[in-house]
Amino acid sequence: MNPKRGAFVVCNNGLGHFTRVTRVISLLIKNNRDIRIDLYCAKRHFDIKSDDPLVADLMISDRVNIHYTAPNVYWLNDEPVTALKYDESIYETSEIQSADFVISDNITEVLNYRSDAILMGSFLWSEIYQYHFADNDFAKKFIEQEVELLEKHKPTVICLRDFAMNYISKYASPYPIDFILDEKFVKQKKEKVNSVLVSPGGTETTVSLTVELVKALKAFNLDVFVPNRLKNKYPEYAKSFDYSTNSFKNLDIIVARAGIGTITDSIKYNIPIVCIGGDDNYEIQFNSNKVDKLGYGINAKNNITEALDAIKSLTRIENYTVTQSKLRQVKTNGLNQTIKYIESRL
Repeated sequence: MNPKRGAFVVCNNGLGHFTRVTRVISLLIKNNRDIRIDLYCAKRHFDIKSDDPLVADLMISDRVNIHYTAPNVYWLNDEPVTALKYDESIYETSEIQSADFVISDNITEVLNYRSDAILMGSFLWSEIYQYHFADNDFAKKFIEQEVELLEKHKPTVICLRDFAMNYISKYASPYPIDFILDEKFVKQKKEKVNSVLVSPGGTETTVSLTVELVKALKAFNLDVFVPNRLKNKYPEYAKSFDYSTNSFKNLDIIVARAGIGTITDSIKYNIPIVCIGGDDNYEIQFNSNKVDKLGYGINAKNNITEALDAIKSLTRIENYTVTQSKLRQVKTNGLNQTIKYIESRL
């Protein structure tokens, strides 16, 4: 029997798309010995994640061919940027043209070349651009082209059940899944909240906000942690956080921008989250509102006073316990659901 071939195309923006795709590929080839994969992604993704055992295994696998691609969709300095028109040649390769299935996370351009492509992700770039760059000529053209593609092909989009943004249901066919997690750690019942991680993400505006927040937390009688790489930006009494499993197991509250990665950590380690920042990012605003509505934490927006009030509220054990209970109930079988759907399309 001839082996099945699949192609995965990964958005170069951030690390979330790459992390999700590598998890899917790893389980897919483990469960299906007759599948071969062509992976199109940025070289920097492998450079950054090379210490991840799962990623390292993919790099040496004789069943995964890796193709490095140029940047595609993202934004920079408050302007939308794309290089898709310079990198369309990847979609014309024999590997993509002849693949038994094609999955794109979350580049819709592939639909021009493979109308049967499956998309993955919980947002579409046209919705992000519409919010941030509605008056930008390039953005207008991009939005028009992407919406036209989506309406023409109505692709399936594998997306997080409670965090899929509006354009997915409006212009595509959502296939909702649970969070993608291998395991969850259930904390023992606490008698006292002792620690908080304050993480700004990658934006300078949120760094400034969190510096002031850490200063104010000195009066809270909590162990305050900040990311190792940014320790020099914060007061000396803030402790370094290394993002290891053991460190998360001993952490009580996360204060951060509500990216899907942070929300996933919150669910995995059963840690309530206080959402901050997001004024400059529509996806973060959407996620923060969802976290608050679902009871996984509190949306403090971009306000130090609200963030301090939220932290103070969660230090009350009765509030903390209720929030942990909500996190404990979150379903996390998304990886198996994704694999099952892909296999159904073979």
